[in-house]
Amino acid sequence: MTATATRPAAPAEVAAVRQPPAAAVTPESPLTTSDHKRLGRYYITAAVLFALVGSVIGVLLELELSAKGIQIVGTSYDRLFSLHATATTVLFVTPLWIGLATYLVPLQIGARRLAFPRLAATAFWTYVGGGILLLASYTFGTPNGMGIVSSVALAPVKGVGRATDLWATSLILITLALVAAAANLFVTILKLRATGMTMARVPNFTWSILALSAAILLSGPVFLAGMLLVFLDQHYAGGLFAASQGNANLVWQHLVWLYGRPDVYLVAVPALGALSDVVATHSHRRLLQPLVAKGAIFATTILAFAVLASNASIERAVVQPTPSLLSAFIVAPIGLTALLWLGTIRPAQLKFHVSLLYVGGFALLLVAAGVNAAVAPSQHLVGGVNGSAWTVGQIHAALIGAPTMAAFAAVYHWSPKIWGKALNQLIGTLVWLCLFGGFAITSAGAWAAGYDGAPWHVDNYTSGATSHYFNYAKLASVGGVLVFLGLLLFLASAAASWAFARHAAPEDLPADPYEASTLEWAAASPPPPDNFESVPEIRSDAPLADLRARPGGGAA
Repeated sequence: MTATATRPAAPAEVAAVRQPPAAAVTPESPLTTSDHKRLGRYYITAAVLFALVGSVIGVLLELELSAKGIQIVGTSYDRLFSLHATATTVLFVTPLWIGLATYLVPLQIGARRLAFPRLAATAFWTYVGGGILLLASYTFGTPNGMGIVSSVALAPVKGVGRATDLWATSLILITLALVAAAANLFVTILKLRATGMTMARVPNFTWSILALSAAILLSGPVFLAGMLLVFLDQHYAGGLFAASQGNANLVWQHLVWLYGRPDVYLVAVPALGALSDVVATHSHRRLLQPLVAKGAIFATTILAFAVLASNASIERAVVQPTPSLLSAFIVAPIGLTALLWLGTIRPAQLKFHVSLLYVGGFALLLVAAGVNAAVAPSQHLVGGVNGSAWTVGQIHAALIGAPTMAAFAAVYHWSPKIWGKALNQLIGTLVWLCLFGGFAITSAGAWAAGYDGAPWHVDNYTSGATSHYFNYAKLASVGGVLVFLGLLLFLASAAASWAFARHAAPEDLPADPYEASTLEWAAASPPPPDNFESVPEIRSDAPLADLRARPGGGAA
C-alpha cells in the first residue's frame, strides 16, 4: 500500500532514446545474481534439500536399531550419525533463518538492497559449496570420531585420511559463509534503514536478526578458531586436544562441541522475532508491549552465551536433565514473549492462517521438552560414555523441531511476498501434520527409550536390551519418514506457487493480502528489483496501519 505520484508519460521519441538496449536489462543468471530476494529463495531451497538428506539418514539409523541383527548401514553407523546431526543443525536450521532474513530484512526496513550485495552472493555459494563438501567428505572414508556432535575430543591420528581433512575444511567454509552473511545483515540494518525507521520502530523479525547477527559475529570466529585447531590437530597429529593436555577436553566442549556452544540456543532468537510479527499481523493488532518483546529477544541472545560460563558440567548442559543454572534462565524471556503473544490475540479479530498452526507447534514442542526436562532427573537415566537415548528426544523437540516449526510459520506467513503467491493452506496443513507429527513421534520414541534405560550413540542394542527398545526405534523411524514427507511436500508446493506467480497477472498477486502493518507489505508481490516504487512515510512501528488510518489512505 503505497502512495505514489503519477508522472507524465515521456514522449515516444525521448523514451526510445533513453531506453537501454535489450542486452543491458537481461536478468542476472542464478550463478551471478546479487539480488537479495533471489538469494533468499536459494537459501531456503538449499537448506530444505540438506534437511531432506539429513532426514533420510536419520530414518536409516533408526531402522538399524529397530530389530535385533539388522544391518542397514553396517560399520558406518558412527559416521552417518555424525553426518545426520551435523547436516540437520549446521546446514539446515541456521541457514534457513539466514535465507529468510536475506529476503525480508531490506523490505522490512525500506531498503532497496543489502549493504554488500556481492558479499551476500559469495556467502551463499560458500555455504552451498561447504555443504556439498561436508556430504562428500563422508564418501571418501570415515572421518575420525564423531566430530562436533561428541563431547569428547577427537583423538589425534597420524596421517589421518582425506575424509577428516575435507570434513574440517567444509565446516570452516560454512562458518565463514554464515559470518559473512551475518555481517552483511548487521550493517544493512544499522545503515540502510529508511527515513523515520528508528531502531525502536523496526519490525520484531528484523530486530531479532540484528541480535542473531551480532551473536554469530561473536560466536562464529570462536568456532572457526576451534575448527582450525581441529584441522591442525588431525592433519599433523599435533595433540592439541590430547588427554595429556589437562583441560583440553573442556576446551573442545566450549569451542567445537555443538551442544556446548551458544549456537544451540541462538536459533530461538529469530523464531521469537518472526512469530511476534506473525501473531501481530493475523491478530490485526500491534504486538502487546513491543519494546518488552524486543527486550526479551535481546535477553535470549545474551543468555545463549551463558553456556560458555559452565565448568565441567557443560557436558550435561543444554540437552541433559541437569543443565547449568545459567543456561536454564533462557526459558524466562522465551516464556515472557509467548505471554505477549497470548495478550495480543483477540479471538474476535483473529483471522485463521496456516502459519498460526506452526506457532502452536513451536509452543507445544517446547512445552513437551520442558516437561521432560523436569521429569527426567527422577528417572535415573543411563549415564556413562553413551549417555541416554532421552537426549535424542530433547534434541529433536527443542533444538531442531521447535525452531523448524517457527521457520515454517515464517515461510508460510511471508510466502505471498517470497513467491508472489501464497502457499496453498490445505497443503500447508498437511505439511504441518507431517512436520509436527514427525518431530513429536521421534521425540516421544526417544524419550520413552531413555526412560526405559536405552543408551544413545550405539549401532545396536545388545546387552541389557529389551524388546521395548526395538519398538521405540520403529516409532522414531516413523517420525523421521513423516518429516521427510513434509519437507518434500513443502518443496513441491513452493515450486508450484513460484511457477504460478511468474505467469500471473499483477492483479492476481496482491501486495498486502493480510492488511498488515509492517513495511514489507508496501512492496509488490513479488517485489521488483529495487523493492519499492516509493517508501511510505514512517512515523511509528506500524507505517501501513498509519497510512490506512489517514483520510483517503489505502492502496495506491
